[in-house]
Amino acid sequence: MRDRISHNYLDTVEIKRRTQTGTNQIGEPLYVRQPVETARCNMIFESTDFVREETGERVNQVPVVKFRHNTDVREGDIITDTPEGFESEYEVKSVQQVRDKIRGRISYIRCEIETI
Repeated sequence: MRDRISHNYLDTVEIKRRTQTGTNQIGEPLYVRQPVETARCNMIFESTDFVREETGERVNQVPVVKFRHNTDVREGDIITDTPEGFESEYEVKSVQQVRDKIRGRISYIRCEIETI
């Protein structure tokens, strides 16, 4: 199936990254989520994957986010979407740089996400 993208990025999300702020009394690391950037993207919830299990076949819909080529996003980052005051959080599970086949440059960044 051909991967399609509209270059009009319609959604706005905040990307947060877990950074270590120190350690606790017994030496365990302490983390906090720091905002990295606010980015424009396309959130797509129509991707379908068929999984065969012992009980039969089930449909697994993996949400995908497509960012501009220069967005700073990594695996493990948290994406916060706030459409009209309703906040949703997703964890980035994979990051793929999709290249333009003719020019060879990065066209956009495709991320698989999971609701947390």
